Amino acid sequence: DVIGHWEVPIYNDTYVMVFFGLLKKLTGRWVITNDTDKAQSLQNDLLCGQGDVESTMPTKLLMESAEYIDTHSPELKEWFLSCKEEVLALLADQNTAKTTCTVAESSHGAVRNRKKPQGAAISSSQDALEEAKKNVLLSIRMFLNKYGFRCINELKLEENTLHDDPGFVVDMIAGYVTSGAYSIASMEKREMEIRKQAEDLVQSNLPIHKRVIYNWVLFHARRGVKHRENLRFARTKIWGVVRNLFRAVGMNLYKLGVVKMEQDVFYLTVDELYAYVEGRSVTNDLASLVEIRKQEWSGYKKGLQPPQRFMTAGALGPYQLFPQLLDDLDMLKEAEAEASSDPNVLKGTPCCPGVVEGAVRVVTNVEQAKGLNGEILVTARTDPGWVPLYPLCSGLIIERGSLLSHSAVVARELGLPTVVGVSGGLLKRLKTGMKVHLDAGKGKVTIVQS
Repeated sequence: DVIGHWEVPIYNDTYVMVFFGLLKKLTGRWVITNDTDKAQSLQNDLLCGQGDVESTMPTKLLMESAEYIDTHSPELKEWFLSCKEEVLALLADQNTAKTTCTVAESSHGAVRNRKKPQGAAISSSQDALEEAKKNVLLSIRMFLNKYGFRCINELKLEENTLHDDPGFVVDMIAGYVTSGAYSIASMEKREMEIRKQAEDLVQSNLPIHKRVIYNWVLFHARRGVKHRENLRFARTKIWGVVRNLFRAVGMNLYKLGVVKMEQDVFYLTVDELYAYVEGRSVTNDLASLVEIRKQEWSGYKKGLQPPQRFMTAGALGPYQLFPQLLDDLDMLKEAEAEASSDPNVLKGTPCCPGVVEGAVRVVTNVEQAKGLNGEILVTARTDPGWVPLYPLCSGLIIERGSLLSHSAVVARELGLPTVVGVSGGLLKRLKTGMKVHLDAGKGKVTIVQS
């Protein structure tokens, strides 16, 4: 019943599109009339630093944990960075979980407000270190209790969550500690500076009657973008519940010997599951059906990636059998060829301003981003599960996406220089280790050294 009702997100999306479009039009007509790129950049800057975007809260909580570890004592820092397996074992040990956070407990500031042991003698004692370790474990458990339903590819029910593998959480905190990228105050200060400069520009360029109209449109655009992102987060929570329901079905099927493992349930359709329960299944050999699907999925993963946009005609079956046919139907092929005319320049849509020069880390999945430390992150697409990586990189370049995509919204909130929708074969032209100059305000990426 819940997932069948999406009226509110649709209404809000319409609301966002209307006011976002109005803001773009008024910015180009009233504020910056002679430069489309600058007008777009100004619009992005005005949407920075909104606050209360729930998608950023998990990352901020992890940053607070990192700050506590890094500033408490060298012993605590050394333990956390060098004893990952011990940390994970303690997290898995229910006997150590004597204190549990409640839903009512605030995640923001929970670690920061904990009292440190007083006095040099106490702070250097083993008891103080053990107490600090408990605080760290408690903060991670609080995070998992509130956000453990999250995962990479969050709308794919078959994906493992942070509850299943808290190693990702530990890695992210360790990365923040190592790089020192945990200052929420400096991050928020940068966001507000970008926003203030943009607001001052509007103030100085518009007469009062136009300013009233413009600020009214701006208010609604900001409001719509924030609500849209928070609705996405609510959707992810619902998906977490649905994921657990189907896992329970899978466990029951496994206990009955119908499938070989709990996760096999995700290779069956909902109709097939209902049909089996109701006794109208076409086949009772679900295990064999699962094996066929696994083979098909394995072949799909090894096959060619479909183009970002393509148009088909006639029967679709042949395209599935011969995916290379889709390459001829790529609607962006001409634009990519045009963008490739200068081999050292790539253009995209500016999302959050900033100029960064440094090495890139090109990844196709989160696993390849392990050890990220200040590089410019380059990937084809991201989803909410990637957000904890953002503080570890100095810039973000994404092949797909738009100004209202999740990557763009969260990057603006974190003040991270970001360009999305980069045409010209981004992942083909950039390789890990290449040095680039990223001018995110102009949406321009220049290869400095290959």
